[in-house]
Amino acid sequence: MATEATATSRIPLMNLGLMHDEIAAEVAEGFARVIAATAFVGGPDVAAFESEFATYSGRASVSGPANGTDAIELGLRAAGIGVATRLSSRPTPSSATAEAVRRAGATPVVLRRHRRTPC
Repeated sequence: MATEATATSRIPLMNLGLMHDEIAAEVAEGFARVIAATAFVGGPDVAAFESEFATYSGRASVSGPANGTDAIELGLRAAGIGVATRLSSRPTPSSATAEAVRRAGATPVVLRRHRRTPC
């Protein structure tokens, strides 16, 4: 008689632990430096990031957004999403995504049910 795989077996989507292990010390040092300087917005780390990212992306300069909502809005605008666009998203605990969609000029449409589709 064949045995069935248990329903409790899980295959992770991705293993972030491996990536975390590689950069954990550097990230902890950066957090400690920013907290000690109380430079939560702007400051030398942000300026260094913007300079390094400009070089990496081949631009004369870049400006980092102030927060995740701004980043989502800028991404939507860069993709040409705006007025007369309806953008569907899954419900989230935060309204920041819907707010970014509104600020870009589009209309957020929140999906109420998650439908599973075959791969």
